[in-house]
Amino acid sequence: MLSKKSKDPGSKLHLLYLDIDNFKYINDAFGHTVGDNILVELSRRFSSLMRNGDTIARLGGDDFLVLLTDLEDLKVVSNIAMRLLGSLEKPFYHDDVVFFVTASVGVTIAPDDGVDPVTLVKNSDVAMYRAKNLGKTNYQYFAPELDAQVHRRIALEMKLREALELEEFELYYQPPVHSVSGKIIGAEALIRWKCEGKIISPGEFIPMAEDSGLILPMGEWVLKSAARQAKIWQDAGYALTVSVNISSRQFAGQDLFTLLQDVLRDTGLEPGRLYLEVTESMVMGDLASAQRIMGALRELGAKFYLDDFGTGYSSLAFLKRLPIDGLKIDRSFVKDIVEDPDSEAIAAVITSLANTLNLQIVAEGVETIEQWKMLHEMSEMLIQGYLVSKPVPADEFELLFKKGDILWRELSLAKNLVNEV
Repeated sequence: MLSKKSKDPGSKLHLLYLDIDNFKYINDAFGHTVGDNILVELSRRFSSLMRNGDTIARLGGDDFLVLLTDLEDLKVVSNIAMRLLGSLEKPFYHDDVVFFVTASVGVTIAPDDGVDPVTLVKNSDVAMYRAKNLGKTNYQYFAPELDAQVHRRIALEMKLREALELEEFELYYQPPVHSVSGKIIGAEALIRWKCEGKIISPGEFIPMAEDSGLILPMGEWVLKSAARQAKIWQDAGYALTVSVNISSRQFAGQDLFTLLQDVLRDTGLEPGRLYLEVTESMVMGDLASAQRIMGALRELGAKFYLDDFGTGYSSLAFLKRLPIDGLKIDRSFVKDIVEDPDSEAIAAVITSLANTLNLQIVAEGVETIEQWKMLHEMSEMLIQGYLVSKPVPADEFELLFKKGDILWRELSLAKNLVNEV
């Protein structure tokens, strides 16, 4: 129970539940000794921000509780939460490896949100998950309606586990198209889940799969299913590649090489038809490890797209050390490329860099003719987005592919530019 002081009128306690985002990936990839060393440094940083009378404790794993006393002004509480998050902006180091760590914070107030420790911790945990769902690296205060959302999340996670067992997922495919010829040269495999007659957004269940560890069996299913479909198109004589997104947990695990080896053997797919998409943040933390993993997969014949390019800390030296075949310009730059000079400049730099290194360029999220024109003026590239096609099931994708130039000429884009190209 709370102390007598905390129950006095006007006296409140604030409990902050702080969880390190995706910390298990560090433990999985580098071992618990490295993880423990980072937790020690985390504790030092957090403790240095505490006022006299405040209490900070490690709840277990990568969770911390902070108890703030004698505070009435929520601005002060918010400021402390922001300072805790800000203390993580400085990277962590272990040997020659650089780690960037973020956190999510949930805040409860006693007696408003509860008068016993169990309730307060539970509600601060609920608020913390709200912070994670809003993109992590932020703090949220508890509200009663959040509890219902958490119950929905738990129920959805149970259904997600059942969906894996029952194979209720389906792959959709979105084509990258050559910006000049209009030729469809490949397909990005994107998972879809139909639950109780409704399509659940990947933005909702993918983070849940990552947090729960279900992303590993899900990623295995995606890779196997995409390879089987690619083999069907290979046997049909279609000149198509298929790309698959690899999660950070898959990439850091020990079984990706064996999985890919088995998939290629079992399907008979030509290795060069399969692209693995990895993100900047996935490979930049430990470049030596990324080189080793990608080098081994390259020996099996896999090719690589570097996804979300431009959102991290990549450099020319970084790219030269990795066996990358193509760069994907992040959709956030494409979205604003017409109105925002900074987005245009970033896209131009990425394009120039890719051309210098002889890498394929893919612009994601292209939705308007104006975006296409601006990208086309920078360089020949592949464009991917709703301007050409939304993600569609395999049979519909085949119809798009068979249309070929007809598809391109049907687009208002091609009608406007056919005489210019």
